[in-house]
Amino acid sequence: MAVRWGYRTVIIHGTQHMKSPAQAVIDFTLWRTREGHPTQVQPRGIFSCPAVIDEAYHDCRLEIGDIPMKPGEQRRVQAWFLYPADVLPKLSIGKVVHFWTAGMIGEGVIVDIAPQADQLTPM
Repeated sequence: MAVRWGYRTVIIHGTQHMKSPAQAVIDFTLWRTREGHPTQVQPRGIFSCPAVIDEAYHDCRLEIGDIPMKPGEQRRVQAWFLYPADVLPKLSIGKVVHFWTAGMIGEGVIVDIAPQADQLTPM
């Protein structure tokens, strides 16, 4: 599937944080349970959470969409990282990334990385 790398203006808490193309596309799965308990997180819009990549935590923004995700659901989402120079060299197609919000809440598989991602502007 071809991915269009469009520009997005991301608004978080009423403040414009960035206007840059997504740095990666991820098939994100919100787990049904977290540490044996039902997942209470239902992300929507621009969802902010740390991404765990090679055992390091990196600030990440996922574009979930207007409809909240339900536990067990999977969506293809665009992703931005606060410090892309630290993260993008670690990414490869097919790599599994985990997401944390008061505990691990889900995982994602990298399906695409932006062209010339190393030259993108951080948030």
